[in-house]
Amino acid sequence: MRLSMMVAMVVAAGLLRHSIVAVDLGRPSTPTASTITPTLTLGGFAIDGSVLDGVRAFGPPDVVETSDAGHEWHWYDARGIDRAVLVDDALAIHEILIERPAAVNGQAAPLVQPDELPVLEKPLREAAALLSSRRAASVMESNPAIRAWRVAGALVVTEIAGGDVARIRALDDGAAAQRGYVGGGGAAPAYRAPRFLHVASVGYPERAESLHAHGVVIARVDVDAAGRPARVSVIVSSGNADLDNAEVRSLQLSAFKPALCAGQPCAGVLMDREEYVP
Repeated sequence: MRLSMMVAMVVAAGLLRHSIVAVDLGRPSTPTASTITPTLTLGGFAIDGSVLDGVRAFGPPDVVETSDAGHEWHWYDARGIDRAVLVDDALAIHEILIERPAAVNGQAAPLVQPDELPVLEKPLREAAALLSSRRAASVMESNPAIRAWRVAGALVVTEIAGGDVARIRALDDGAAAQRGYVGGGGAAPAYRAPRFLHVASVGYPERAESLHAHGVVIARVDVDAAGRPARVSVIVSSGNADLDNAEVRSLQLSAFKPALCAGQPCAGVLMDREEYVP
């Protein structure tokens, strides 16, 4: 059975075999000491780092969705924390969101703190004191439910509920401007991401089924301005070539609505996650 966009409430990262396909991010290979700048990290992720580091640490994500802002990768209850990141087409991270997992059957999840900023569900004054001790610069915010600080060239935003920190975000300047935290408010994006019109079903590969092979595949589709899948590639492998090939074939046969650039059809990228269970 091919499961589309399955959301697991408890992540069992060690249960599935998976491998990571190398992606060239097109960046300088070795910066010199004079060019290295501090990097903001939160929840095991780094702003401008690769999302594949998160796959190595926590296993495949539970959800991958493409939005107009980028590609959202979500891990639910990954080592006791809900973790989500927003990445670009090259898999570089622009935004990180950390929060306590939702209660299950009325039972609250144990509170686990991110190592870098252990202030979830703590009073705002404690979060402010900790950030101030790390030489973070407070940023003016008109919304009383939000407090923001400039840290290591990026922005940390705490979302407040009942005087306590409910969620923590880390954003680079581009994501912060898009969210409306800096730069005078968020503007409607000129880019609209491609969308699925129809997802083709290719069935479970017989050899994989006979071997009881299962796993998660994450693929990238380059959709041209006519809505055709110009190129499909595997980002995160299931560990089984037949399952990976089934996902690629499904996307090659699927139909898409093209991206829009300033209202006109244009090429764009869509990312898809599929979990295969025999």
